[in-house]
Amino acid sequence: MQLGLYRNGVGAVIINDQRHILTGEKMGALGFWQLPQGGVRHRESYEEALYRELEEEIGTNRVVIVKNTSKMMSYLLPKDPVSIAQIGGNNNYIGQRQLWFLCRFIGDLDDINITTQCQEFCSYRWNKLDDIVKSAPDFKKELYSNLLQEFSDYL
Repeated sequence: MQLGLYRNGVGAVIINDQRHILTGEKMGALGFWQLPQGGVRHRESYEEALYRELEEEIGTNRVVIVKNTSKMMSYLLPKDPVSIAQIGGNNNYIGQRQLWFLCRFIGDLDDINITTQCQEFCSYRWNKLDDIVKSAPDFKKELYSNLLQEFSDYL
């Protein structure tokens, strides 16, 4: 990979019956609460990547897809080395280009297990809508704001 490319990925806005949204606190970056997300592998569909990433990050893919974004959404990774190390950034990319899915959680709370083999979160919580952008890392605030606006009919 050459520097300057966007990593192709997926992300999930997962809501429960109270319309609270699942976020995870990033390992090694306390205070960074983010929505589950990850890369798309070669020959993998966006839906396949979504279900795999959820299994890897929160230990379950017990969701029903309600809607996906009308277009790919992107963000730039921070450039300073400390931030990149904290968020687990990849020097091959300047940011991520993602298809996002609004998903309804259909599992039980016991299904969520963030201590997976590829553990990315040290804790998780269900947030009210207003808290999603406030608790997000600065470089994702605009993306999250745009996501919540696009899915506002369902939130």
